[in-house]
Amino acid sequence: MIQNKKHEEGDIVAIKLVTAEEVIAKVVEEGADSIKVMKPMMLVHTPKGLAMSQFLMMQDVKDAIEISTSNIIAITKANSVASSQYSQTVTSIKAPTPAEKSKIISA
Repeated sequence: MIQNKKHEEGDIVAIKLVTAEEVIAKVVEEGADSIKVMKPMMLVHTPKGLAMSQFLMMQDVKDAIEISTSNIIAITKANSVASSQYSQTVTSIKAPTPAEKSKIISA
C-alpha cells in the first residue's frame, strides 16, 4: 500500500482499493491493519457523467466501516475539489463558487 502519512480523525481521504474502486471518506481512526471511515462514497458512471454513490448500499450511514489495509493499494488526503464535492454530497451543504462568492455582501 502506498501511503503519504497517518491521517487524522476528520480528514477526507481518497482510497484506491485492490478491486479498482476509488473511495472517498472521512477518517475515524487509522491503525496498522485497517482504517475506519464514515460515509464512504465511490465514483460511478451515470448518463450525465461521474457521480458519487454510497459505497455500501445497505450500510447504516451512522456507523463507521473498517477497511483492511491489505485491500488498499493507495491512500492519500483528497484534493480540494473532491473534498468539496464529497462534503456537498454527504451533508447537503454547498460551498459557494468564486462567482457566487463575489455576490456575497459583507459589512
